[in-house]
Amino acid sequence: MKKGIIGICSLVHDTSACLVDCATGKVVYASAEERFSNIKSDHHIPFYTINECLKYAKKNNYNVKEAAVAYDPEYFLGDNFYIIINSILKNKKSTSKFIDFLKEKNSFFNIEFNFNFINNFFTSNMINIKKKDKRKIYELLTYHFNSMIKYKKINQILNDFLPGIKLINVRHHIAHAVSAYYNSGFEESNILVMDGQGEEDTITIFKAKKNTLKEISKTTWPYSIGYFYQIATFALNYKIGDEYKVMGMSAYGKNKFLKYLNKCFRLNNDGSLTLNKNPYLGIKFFRDTKYQQLNFTNKLLNLIEKPINNNFKQVHFDFAKSIQTIVEEIGLSLAKWAYNKNRSKNLCISGGVALNGLMNNNILNKSNYKNIYVYAASGDDGTSVGAAQYVVMKKNNFLKRKKVNQVFLGYEDNKIKNKNYIKKKLHINLDFVKCKNVFKFIARELTKNKVFAIYSGKSEFGPRALGSRSIIANALDKNIKKELNLKIKIREPFRPFAPIVLNDDYKKYFKLNFNSEFMLFICGTVEKFRKFMPGVVHRDNTARVQTVGRDNKIFYKILSEFKKITKIPVLINTSFNIGGEAMVNSLEDALNSFNQMDIDYLLVGEYLIQKKKRIEKKKIDDFIDNRNKLFNKKNPFPRIDILRLNANFYTKTSRVIIEKMKDNLRNKIKGKLFIK
Repeated sequence: MKKGIIGICSLVHDTSACLVDCATGKVVYASAEERFSNIKSDHHIPFYTINECLKYAKKNNYNVKEAAVAYDPEYFLGDNFYIIINSILKNKKSTSKFIDFLKEKNSFFNIEFNFNFINNFFTSNMINIKKKDKRKIYELLTYHFNSMIKYKKINQILNDFLPGIKLINVRHHIAHAVSAYYNSGFEESNILVMDGQGEEDTITIFKAKKNTLKEISKTTWPYSIGYFYQIATFALNYKIGDEYKVMGMSAYGKNKFLKYLNKCFRLNNDGSLTLNKNPYLGIKFFRDTKYQQLNFTNKLLNLIEKPINNNFKQVHFDFAKSIQTIVEEIGLSLAKWAYNKNRSKNLCISGGVALNGLMNNNILNKSNYKNIYVYAASGDDGTSVGAAQYVVMKKNNFLKRKKVNQVFLGYEDNKIKNKNYIKKKLHINLDFVKCKNVFKFIARELTKNKVFAIYSGKSEFGPRALGSRSIIANALDKNIKKELNLKIKIREPFRPFAPIVLNDDYKKYFKLNFNSEFMLFICGTVEKFRKFMPGVVHRDNTARVQTVGRDNKIFYKILSEFKKITKIPVLINTSFNIGGEAMVNSLEDALNSFNQMDIDYLLVGEYLIQKKKRIEKKKIDDFIDNRNKLFNKKNPFPRIDILRLNANFYTKTSRVIIEKMKDNLRNKIKGKLFIK
């Protein structure tokens, strides 16, 4: 029997799970919870996906005795917390003893109702502390200590869910780092991790060689380039997970806000990022807590009228452009710092900020690195993979690893090989297309500007549709962007579409230095060909390219046939979903979405489906809600929200009492679960 290890991401959002082969370190199954729940950036403990991993393990003869979780509860009381506490106690021995004491605890601290155990520690250890200093420590504990307790409790929930399986905690940024490095094929590399927040980390830089990882720099909360981009996203009336929309907006803007923001951050000699005092970007506490966060001041926000219902003005596009430029410059500065510290020819980039393809390409073009690798799931979802592979990496001798360039690792409906199975699932208005060669038919219809959806094989791991759950269209059609955005995807008209292009041809059309299978490098386009592929050239003449080789079978066959007809092997690829929902996962999802969207054909495995007639569409909110209900109906596991803060995280007496009442009501009346 083969040995496998489960990887779990359950920190805040984009929860996920995977199964990794312990002998090879290869991922054999991986999925984000959102693919099943249809909640974008799902923030619940991923019980359903963990169970899918266990089912896959059983079916494929894997014995699972360990699970790696991509957070370390005790790291919430890490170096940064030590520095803050020591600045109050002014005694290193007392500070260390206090933190060791805290790490042994398993119950929440409450500033109004559960604080005596802290007083008892100070008394029994004869630590004299002023009343105002004790209050400072109390307030610090509401966030730092309670965060540790929260994740200890999640550990216990996971332990109960996985009897007989040992839980191993892996620091969040190490999980990010390994998800890129282990799958890069590099024997040595620098690694740059940038996200909103790990436990206390926001930016870390590592150097790696074979199975060894060494941290050479880190930045801690609240100085976060990921959160900086997130609050810019909020300022544009978008929500968490919508950062890519801001990146798309930036192409329509000018750097008019740089004069306010370009000197807000400072890169220190040790590679850490801090904030310069300025009137536009500061630090505030989250409401009624002592949880520090970056925030734009009213002086800046007053310059940006908050858009309503996505009614954007030029000022919003200019703001997006300025934010994007700052992130690109900081990312480049960090990459250069790492190179000067450790002159590797290789760089791995990970964390949610690594989904910023403009930044990645800027680093590639303006740094001394010869090779850059970004894992397909570089956001939090990928940390489940990194955590599991870290455990494997630490236990095994170094094995030369191949670069991972395909991530079809998720849910698969094997029954779609059977035409009768599909036939039974078809809606009354759907029927099969009769054709001798499916791929020639698709290519021919694409030249007539028909739109196809694809549902085939295992779903992709990561946020990009790469060929299993995709919509494809003719990039040569000058009207296709408008058609796709407004009539099919039902989303903002400024949003760009990504090109797919054959590996043998990408350099002819795009200013790209190497294969890019995961759409994570946004590059320039070759000027003389722009007019031939208007569907994939963005306002700033860039494109988020996906290169396609023979191992991406369906895309390769379609592109090859399309090239024979048009001489241009470029098509549009976008995710198979309506704006606001997750990508389709099951066959039922695919058929329902096909009927809801103005798509001409649906390829299910090897079978092509068309609409005999169009049926009345549901309202978008009702359609999405219905898919959510279908998941809730088949899901036997609790949905435990890990984003919500309970009453213990607040410092103001009235808020603590109100939140405590809400906590009780939430469980008793609504039955919505959270960590308490």
